Amino acid sequence: MGLPIETDIALGDAEARYPLNSNEASEIKLWLNIRAFSFTRLKLLRTLVAGNEKCNMWLPMPNNMTTGSSISYNEGEAEEGKLTKAVNAVTSLGSIGNIFSGVVGWFESATGVANVIGKRDMDQREQVFGGAALRDHKFSWTFVPKDPESSGRLFAMAYRLNALSYPGAAAQTSRMYHPPLFTLGVFQDSGQGRSEWSFDPQVCVLKSCSFDRTGAGKAYAIGESDYLPSVWKFELQFAEFEPLVRSMVNDRLVSRSVSDTIGLADAFINNIG
Repeated sequence: MGLPIETDIALGDAEARYPLNSNEASEIKLWLNIRAFSFTRLKLLRTLVAGNEKCNMWLPMPNNMTTGSSISYNEGEAEEGKLTKAVNAVTSLGSIGNIFSGVVGWFESATGVANVIGKRDMDQREQVFGGAALRDHKFSWTFVPKDPESSGRLFAMAYRLNALSYPGAAAQTSRMYHPPLFTLGVFQDSGQGRSEWSFDPQVCVLKSCSFDRTGAGKAYAIGESDYLPSVWKFELQFAEFEPLVRSMVNDRLVSRSVSDTIGLADAFINNIG
């Protein structure tokens, strides 16, 4: 008789945790929580994570976890409006000596002397902010389950995550539903969140996932009759759904939706407090 694989998790049961063994679990002090909820275009619902929950998984801390940011700048002319130019012109005079230098510069330009002696206008280029790439979060694990049931749990979690990276079918064959959105967090066994480890991920999509069932170099199996993988390697890459900005309250990074929906209220409360 084969092992009853936990297809309820693979097919949509909300919560799952690995390892199964309570003694092993009690030794884990930090957990990575992966939650998925149905997609919505409404910013407030995204901010409140108010969609239908698709999964709530708890895994021990990864072997590797990285957060990547990429900010784009381009060389360009200083972006100064009329007011900025006027203020800069006044504040750059500063002293009688600078005023004299300004008069001399005007005279040289007006008479053509500046051209003769090769004097040029100051280089006004600067780094112009061109946008920030959507931040990504990468995690990888190597699991060595001690029994077939534990390997079955890993299969169920891997299959579920793989499925949630894809769109959902709709009643109309020409349409489909956006893949779910994800939240990520690191928690102590006491339930306290730890931003030092998580880096405060905002709402994400699951951009790529890889599940190696031959992590030992060959297809080694566990179980006398079920022959489930004895070593699993998980690799997950999440990308944040929206651009980030610094909060008006405390400079923490928040998504555009969070800034739009609760940022002004937070700033107001902070100022009157």
